[in-house]
Amino acid sequence: MGTDQLKELKRLQKENERLRKAVSDLTLDQLIVAEAAKGNFLAPLVVHCPAGE
Repeated sequence: MGTDQLKELKRLQKENERLRKAVSDLTLDQLIVAEAAKGNFLAPLVVHCPAGE
């Protein structure tokens, strides 16, 4: 493999990693929305801290 081919391979591997992460993030978002639509979610815990503490 030539130098140019190795550079292109590295570039494509990096792009593939970026795209896989994007798909993973979107899939997780979709699952969260689906669960929320079913009503299967817990309200976030809210902790009250008085001012000055």
